[in-house]
Amino acid sequence: MILGIVVFFALTDRPRQAKWLTAEEREALEAELEREKSLGGGKKRMKVTEALRHPKVLLLALVYFMGVSANYGVEFFLPSILQKWYSLKLDAITWLVILPPSLALAGQLFVGWHSDRKRERRLHAVVPITCGALALALATLSQGHLGLTIACFMLAYAGIKSYQPAFWSLPSLFLTEAAAAGSIGFINSVGNLGGFLGPYMMGYLKNATGRFGVGIGVLSVSMILAATLLFLLGLGRKSAAA
Repeated sequence: MILGIVVFFALTDRPRQAKWLTAEEREALEAELEREKSLGGGKKRMKVTEALRHPKVLLLALVYFMGVSANYGVEFFLPSILQKWYSLKLDAITWLVILPPSLALAGQLFVGWHSDRKRERRLHAVVPITCGALALALATLSQGHLGLTIACFMLAYAGIKSYQPAFWSLPSLFLTEAAAAGSIGFINSVGNLGGFLGPYMMGYLKNATGRFGVGIGVLSVSMILAATLLFLLGLGRKSAAA
């Protein structure tokens, strides 16, 4: 709440109003915004209500929903999985669960940087999700080998998180201004409902089967479906971005 108040008074609408930037930085950012606006001349202008009904926006919301389901399903249950599989003490689990998010942070920064450098979005979103899904599937086979289990979950976390920088640039590739902003909010709102589904499904399947493997497998399939949809959408190819 405090941050919201700070942002209201401190965050400017335009780079030229930002007193914390140098004059050169303000001019560079304004020039870049104008350049991007000119490149958007070929995009169809839509109302926000039209954008929210756009098939690509709906599919992106579904993709994010499946990604968030996997994200929270793993995050909420990783400590329980480690305790169940290896009977670890709480202090050991606490240290181990730090490792996957650490790799995810590095992966997210790298993918964002590399995506900008190559001016490509689609594969920079699809490849991390696919790698994360495969690592999650392998995690179900790693029980009994703690090092391998942690490695699988580290790669799974990295995949779940690292696709997001490229993913969130996709709506702006075919929408402009208010339509783009509205669609991003819609995708985020619908997608975060997966924050309920993922953990609920993991808990339900664990109670129904007595094992975590089934739930982990379902989350892996969810990520594969998300990656497939993103690939078939065709947004963010290098030629289009260039």
